[in-house]
Amino acid sequence: MSIRPIVDTLREIRHGAMLDEAASELAEVVKRVAETGKAGALTLKLTVKPAGRGSVRTVVIEDEVQTKLPAPDKEVTVFFPTGDGNLSRQDPSQMDLGLRAVERVDPETGEILTA
Repeated sequence: MSIRPIVDTLREIRHGAMLDEAASELAEVVKRVAETGKAGALTLKLTVKPAGRGSVRTVVIEDEVQTKLPAPDKEVTVFFPTGDGNLSRQDPSQMDLGLRAVERVDPETGEILTA
């Protein structure tokens, strides 16, 4: 007895729709892996069940196509802890530089003009 190639069976599951879904999902995984440089995965699960009770002469196959897409890195935010347990965006140990917003600049000389 020769074993039927599995790809022949896969082509018949949901009249080919399962393979179309898997191909589309695989393309998305590949795209995200290329974008993020991280690993992704595609899992194809086939569940074989008897179609009825008693003597099993007929089976049904349920398929599930799952993907695990790599997530892009998220931006981080830097905070400084204060002595009382709070977080500050400004370093509490840094001396104040006394910077102020510039109101006007002479376009020819670059000189800061006061109001």
